Amino acid sequence: MKPDLDLDVRVRLAGFALDVQLRVERGPVALVGPNGAGKTTLLRLLAGAAAHEGRMEVRGRALGALPPEARGVGYLPQGSALFPHLTAAENVAYGLAHLPRGAREARVRSLLRDVGAESLASRSARGLSGGEQQRVALARALATEPGILLLDEPTSSVDIASRPGIRALLAPVLRDASRFAVVVTHDVRDLLAWEPHIALVEGGRITASGSFAELRGSAHPFLRELLSV
Repeated sequence: MKPDLDLDVRVRLAGFALDVQLRVERGPVALVGPNGAGKTTLLRLLAGAAAHEGRMEVRGRALGALPPEARGVGYLPQGSALFPHLTAAENVAYGLAHLPRGAREARVRSLLRDVGAESLASRSARGLSGGEQQRVALARALATEPGILLLDEPTSSVDIASRPGIRALLAPVLRDASRFAVVVTHDVRDLLAWEPHIALVEGGRITASGSFAELRGSAHPFLRELLSV
């Protein structure tokens, strides 16, 4: 059986190089590491937003030769990135223009209900709280039923009171066997809730990889600090 993720890729940017080898049998995968290490660049690479050299496979499917729109990716960037002039429902419907109006509206209602945001449908995105925005943004990322879900620090931009709810909401989404998920986080509580395979990114390279239990006793200073609970 093919691993969920098999990477051997290199990216050259101005002042920065990413050189990653990572093989993960079962996801989800959490990317951790210091700021500027290359975590978001790796997400963008999987999404097709950066040129690369090497091999990139998700569940046996080679992504390198595919344009972004053919990869089946749902992407939730930092800060939700909703369109402020649209309502919550219009944001979720943005990628569903190919559906007939009735089917599109039903799909939007279902998605908003799934993320606990059905009551927000007619509200302007600019008037939503951080936690509400993340719920709507997640619904939008899931709207096209992506096979690959990429999330960049989904709990960091919301207030502390909202984080447990977002964390609990994401747990079954990330574990859903119908998709493969990669998430960037700096919060040990995310790791405990989602039980991902953890990959430490430093200076554009993977320097440690394993489960929470395998890495918790690491002598590495970053992991020792992050995983101390």
